[in-house]
Amino acid sequence: MKLLHEAGREHEEFKLRLAKERDVDLAAIHVQKDIAQANSSIVAEALKSAHIDIVGGENDFFEKVVRAVGTGKSVDRMVDNSRTLTDIKSTFFNGDADYFKTQLRQWIADFGISSEDVKNLTVAALLGKLMASSKDSSVKGLLKSALAMAKESGLANVPAAEALESRTVVKS
Repeated sequence: MKLLHEAGREHEEFKLRLAKERDVDLAAIHVQKDIAQANSSIVAEALKSAHIDIVGGENDFFEKVVRAVGTGKSVDRMVDNSRTLTDIKSTFFNGDADYFKTQLRQWIADFGISSEDVKNLTVAALLGKLMASSKDSSVKGLLKSALAMAKESGLANVPAAEALESRTVVKS
């Protein structure tokens, strides 16, 4: 009798543990479902006013949106986890368009670039000239990053003199 009683107790404990694990798993599933519904409501509300031309089938559109969101999140994670990219971001993308101009002016002064050179060169050419003049590898790396940022923001082909004027706006 004693053996049967202990086996019955173990079986009952096992059933209780199993039921508890099931309840926890079901609760987690319900939470994930609620989060997915909230996210879909947010995306639906955002897309109501968007002007979108769907190219391809309905599934293609959804997959492209999901892929774009995933890519954006991975870029955010990459920037947040990279010290170099964080330094570049804080140097050039600090929300102040004048900061880039101030940094460019400082490099021009540091490397002794003439005002005539500034008039005749684009931002990309000026940064290239600064890179060629620099002997410091960390400054060269920063200048390369500035050149990449200038290309990405559409500022690379702007005359350097115009980019340094106060009315020039850097696209971000």
